[in-house]
Amino acid sequence: MPRFSRLLVLIGLAGLFGLVVAYAVLGYLRSMRQERGIATHAEEIFRSPTSFVAGNPKGDVSVVAFLDYNCPYCRQDAPELARLIETDGKVRLVLKELPVLGKDSEEVARIALAAAAQGKYFGCIRGCTPSLAVRPRPRRSASRAS
Repeated sequence: MPRFSRLLVLIGLAGLFGLVVAYAVLGYLRSMRQERGIATHAEEIFRSPTSFVAGNPKGDVSVVAFLDYNCPYCRQDAPELARLIETDGKVRLVLKELPVLGKDSEEVARIALAAAAQGKYFGCIRGCTPSLAVRPRPRRSASRAS
């Protein structure tokens, strides 16, 4: 019986090792696919005329931020992005509208793009900062309305 138990343990360890190797290979393949996708679409990602560039337009490091004004993570990271371009003169920050969280997001993105066409994109963004979101106005309760 002990011999059979050892065999089962060895088979289990071999299976576990196989899973770890498979996970590592899949991670590598996924990262290669992402790198290939970025390389294929680099011009659209980094140099699109519809994207707004903040910081140093000729910076040697490009950071691309995809924004949805209703996204809590975008709101959370906005001050860090602003601090990054203020403290590092070599950073080129590319801002891309990505309104995925509903109709409000789409409308605010249209407003931001219209502001960009007038050369006022950053002012529009600063107007939405630090929250970077259009928040609904709170409804008045019946007791306050009277």
